[in-house]
Amino acid sequence: MAAVQKLSELIYTFISIIDHTLDDIESLCHLDSGHDRRVPCYGLEPLEIVPLEILQMIVLRLDIRSMTHFRRVNRQARLVVDQIPQYKQIIVHMLASIRGCLSTRTGFSFSCQDLYDKLRTADCDSCGDFGGYLYLVTCRRVCFLCFTEKTD
Repeated sequence: MAAVQKLSELIYTFISIIDHTLDDIESLCHLDSGHDRRVPCYGLEPLEIVPLEILQMIVLRLDIRSMTHFRRVNRQARLVVDQIPQYKQIIVHMLASIRGCLSTRTGFSFSCQDLYDKLRTADCDSCGDFGGYLYLVTCRRVCFLCFTEKTD
């Protein structure tokens, strides 16, 4: 019994901390997988007169929430959005950022292009040091010190 008690003193107990990071976002915010490869039955009738590249440029500048709503219209709209190079890169490398801004309901304040640009930078917007964090409320890169100490 004494050996068991001593062993329990050496074991680290996990402390449940709510740190507001995106570690558990996959289970909290489900997105479609995009693996539906069926050919679209319906098009985007009024928008089909616009060349695909121009339509993608327009969609890229929509806010994240509007872009995901447009993507849900039908399979043709999903194909249009899924073929945008910036969106593809975000989905492959940082899907949690899309989930995070949709979960926190900040997806209306910045576009997919804004998010892509911030993900491609490494400098803190406030001080210029390495910005290892993306503050999804304002879509700003921040370093640990600016995130924890600055109020602006």
